[in-house]
Amino acid sequence: MSWQNYFEGMMKIKDQNIDNKLDLFFQILDENGDGSFDYNEVYNLSLISLQRVIPPDKNYGKLEDDKENITNILAEFLTKFVFELCGIETD
Repeated sequence: MSWQNYFEGMMKIKDQNIDNKLDLFFQILDENGDGSFDYNEVYNLSLISLQRVIPPDKNYGKLEDDKENITNILAEFLTKFVFELCGIETD
């Protein structure tokens, strides 16, 4: 990252304009920088969001990785749902 990119990012964070803050937010989420969100980017965002609301210390069942399985399944469902709502094929 160049100094100019860093400075522009910091200015967007400080900016009171909500459009600039949203622009920065979406730039951060756009992992490959192509200006759009692919399946994996939406899936990763869904997974991170779900991991924040499903506490790790809950007892979800007999298997230790049940939480991971639940969040992965839900993240996949949410990702497909987002694409469906937007009318975009997941392929």
